[in-house]
Amino acid sequence: MMLLGVLLHCVIFAGFFMESAGPEEGLAAFGIFSTIHTFRMPAFFLLAGFFASLLIAKRGSNGYLTNRAKRLGLVLLLLTPVLVPLTLLASGEFSSVQGVAGWVDKGFLHLWFVYYLLIISVITYAISRIRMPEWVGKFQAHAAFWITDPKTLIIAPTILLAFPLFLDDGGRIRTSTSLVPDLALLGFYALFFWFGSLLFSAGKDGLDALAKRGPVLFAVGFVASQVTFALQVTQDVGPVTQLLSMVASFYLAFGVIGVFLRFAKTGGRVWAYLTRTSYWVYLVHLPIVDLSLRVLAYLGLPALATAFIAFFVSVAIALASFELLVRKTPLAKLV
Repeated sequence: MMLLGVLLHCVIFAGFFMESAGPEEGLAAFGIFSTIHTFRMPAFFLLAGFFASLLIAKRGSNGYLTNRAKRLGLVLLLLTPVLVPLTLLASGEFSSVQGVAGWVDKGFLHLWFVYYLLIISVITYAISRIRMPEWVGKFQAHAAFWITDPKTLIIAPTILLAFPLFLDDGGRIRTSTSLVPDLALLGFYALFFWFGSLLFSAGKDGLDALAKRGPVLFAVGFVASQVTFALQVTQDVGPVTQLLSMVASFYLAFGVIGVFLRFAKTGGRVWAYLTRTSYWVYLVHLPIVDLSLRVLAYLGLPALATAFIAFFVSVAIALASFELLVRKTPLAKLV
């Protein structure tokens, strides 16, 4: 999910530094962005909820809170004052930030997800300290099978249609980087986080069910995302577009994870290395992406091709920085 975020930013920001070769290229770039954006963060918070429950089960509530304080809180505290100004300088936006209100609005930039996950984690810690009745655990274990069933998962986006405050005017999930949390967005991602915890409660049977249903969930979600994209292009944004957008988010988030569980092979040094370094790569990638696009723009290549080249260049530079700045330093315990 982290590397997909790097690709997404390369594709969407390429248009700021160069013109598209034609309307087809611009449409293709928007399609790539729209599809990835639909499920990437929902899937991330779904996984975060699963591993949060795993961490609590292994280390207890206090161990969980300590881990989150280091991996999320301390990371924000140390890296935000460095990465936010660097990103604004690289993008040419630094001089446009006016006063305290401007800095509050810019907030954490691409690190907003760490901030939101930290808030959700604190709430999760508080809930974990409450002794729940036995029926709650049984309900959670059974609920995981409902939310991974293509026939019943539709209930969640249908209910949320009545509260589409987390969607923008185009029917896409909004993004807020502000220091002031967007409560609608926070609630939306907290729902996926909770679904992830439900999946953990179901144990191996729940994961097996998700793996079995993954292809169907993915297919439904992908079709919904492409129909949503077509409606967005024609600017036909109404309740139908909003519903399809949410269906795509839910079904693709579960579907991508299910397909991975079903078909992906574990192991391999490259995969293990990318898994280990992906958090750091995403944390530092945005100023690198901006600078890469600025330099690559002089080659005169099509915007979309430049975006993909910038993706590989940015990931390579970020990995090199991991080796130089993280691997053998105290930062390795945080990221």
